[in-house]
Amino acid sequence: MEITEPQIKRGLTPHQVLILSFLLLISLGTFLLALPISTNGPSLSFVDALFTSTSASCVTGLIVVDTGSRFSTLGRWVILLLIQLGGLGIMTYSTFFILFFTKKLSFRGREIIQQTLSSIPYSDIGSLLRSILIFTFSIEALGALMLTFRWWLQYPLKKSIYLGIFHSISAFCNAGFSPFSGSLVNYRSDLVINLVMISLIILGGLGFMALLDIKRFLLWKEKEKKRRLTLHTKIVLVSTAILIGGGTILFLLLESGQSLRGFPPQVKLLSSFFQTVTPRTAGFNTIDIGSLANPTLLFL
Repeated sequence: MEITEPQIKRGLTPHQVLILSFLLLISLGTFLLALPISTNGPSLSFVDALFTSTSASCVTGLIVVDTGSRFSTLGRWVILLLIQLGGLGIMTYSTFFILFFTKKLSFRGREIIQQTLSSIPYSDIGSLLRSILIFTFSIEALGALMLTFRWWLQYPLKKSIYLGIFHSISAFCNAGFSPFSGSLVNYRSDLVINLVMISLIILGGLGFMALLDIKRFLLWKEKEKKRRLTLHTKIVLVSTAILIGGGTILFLLLESGQSLRGFPPQVKLLSSFFQTVTPRTAGFNTIDIGSLANPTLLFL
């Protein structure tokens, strides 16, 4: 008699639930952004609201209307909520649904999941989910605090807090949305804003499994047995360093006589560094993309 693996006979599969959750999030965002109270001036068309909601939920960063001027305070908070839920989804949705559907998975499915989650024991998925949330909110809070203090030098405290929170979440989730019409072009020479945003983008782009592995490596207390980084983490760190380091040099060489012409050396270097980090799904810019040379555009 052939023994078959247990199957899920009722309800939706985890993949179907994941897809539906995104569809529901996008639909809810579309409805809220289309409301008159979400915009300054006329309401958004259905297509514009749908595009903006999809872009925010999928942390893409493409826009069809200016985020800062077209949306009201409520509209911008809706966008930020979509970014946060969508950004968390990339790292946590799969873990979340694994946690609720594991009892129906086959032994082979459990083995695959444990391999996917690296060296983390299968029984610790619940604590893994909590770690993801704590890690995410802690990094975003720290980034928001640093950005708030910087913008407090320029704006009232209430607006500074809003700008700090918005940019921190948008950067860590690699969303690219900014309330400023020109993104961060006006802050290309600001060391604090550039370095904080770059750090948030890189940390968000590394992925939680790599971040957790790095944390455990740094906090490892057993001196008898030295803990090593996983192969996954090593590949992520090395490839990230090569892309950013090599990309910064190449961007600087390609654009020194183009978009960076006339800038001080330190601004050229900082702009090249920032503009090399952000194309890796983040979407912010401190240089007018339209002014870049064709070889640079191809490189990006």
